[in-house]
Amino acid sequence: MRKDDALNQKDFNLELFNTLMNNEVRKLKDLPTHPNIIQLVEYDWDGVQITNDGERIDILYVVLELAEGGDLFSHILTLNKGLPENIARFYFKRLIDALEFLH
Repeated sequence: MRKDDALNQKDFNLELFNTLMNNEVRKLKDLPTHPNIIQLVEYDWDGVQITNDGERIDILYVVLELAEGGDLFSHILTLNKGLPENIARFYFKRLIDALEFLH
């Protein structure tokens, strides 16, 4: 997210955003490793993006582990009818396994 874009929104609260992002990053950092939970790789509050014309833009970035094969939502949309029951069951079991691990 570009800092300037966020600050230009009339209802944007930077203090609340920072609090929420700090909470999110702290929780992601503290998560134990599990095969069905994507891990935090890196984050930085002082990221810089260089545009094609050389402009420097301050950004926040969060890097997560690669989800090989893409995200589940994209697969569901590609089929345009949802998932067949056997595949839905496969993903549901992994979701429940991850939730059980977190609790």
